Amino acid sequence: MTHAPFIQKVTPNQACKVLADNGLIISEKEAQIMLDFLYNLAYLTKTVFYEESNSICKGKHRGTDKRV
Repeated sequence: MTHAPFIQKVTPNQACKVLADNGLIISEKEAQIMLDFLYNLAYLTKTVFYEESNSICKGKHRGTDKRV
């Protein structure tokens, strides 16, 4: 189950094949868990970066109320 609000483009089957080509054998269920984690991590990273860059542009970074 994923919480990231975007379309997942890599299927568990594709992930299994890529990992198997590199010597790591996992089940499709394990691949789905791994993909959910990675998609959520990417979403959180993007969200935090976007919010931080917006706060810097609005002058809310480092305790200042002045615009940058």
